[in-house]
Amino acid sequence: MRGEPQLLKSEISHDMPTLVLDIVKAKTSVLQGEIHKWKVRLTNIGSAPTTNIVMKTNVPWTSIDASDGEGELNEDSARSHCIGPSGTSMSLPISKIETEISSVQNDVIYPGETAEVDINVCAFGGGRHDLYMLVRYELHEEGEGKQSSRKPFRYVKKVISIAVYPSLNLSASLMPSYWEKDEHILSVEVRTIQYL
Repeated sequence: MRGEPQLLKSEISHDMPTLVLDIVKAKTSVLQGEIHKWKVRLTNIGSAPTTNIVMKTNVPWTSIDASDGEGELNEDSARSHCIGPSGTSMSLPISKIETEISSVQNDVIYPGETAEVDINVCAFGGGRHDLYMLVRYELHEEGEGKQSSRKPFRYVKKVISIAVYPSLNLSASLMPSYWEKDEHILSVEVRTIQYL
């Protein structure tokens, strides 16, 4: 006895966004502990707007400045946008993104728009590492009546291979010699900076 044959069917229910992820100003070789500013560039080439953009990385090397443009940022400025304690998941602050086309809503990337987010990258551990970036984004539904609990979403992935070189600390001191009156002793100390 055989079952009834099932034909493969596909149906396009609605338009969806499609993001392209590029990294601008990315360095492929860095010193351990050195902080670099990169730009995450997101381009919506799909046919629908997108919102709720979240980035997940495999190592906690990235941070996003939490300032709202008030004053200058320094080492003591708050770092936020992280989701959970691991420091590898963060929401991308779309409201701070500069877009090419002026939109009504700042937290939405419409079709044809390109947006950029500044991130700080600080690599640890020597050798070659792969930094994985997985970005999840949802379909933005217009109108208040269409808010559903389960929105359609998609992913886009980017992998960057980074060589991390050790950082060195060099210090020197010059002291007069106790044995010879006209001589001096030069001491040079070189240390590898270790980050835990």
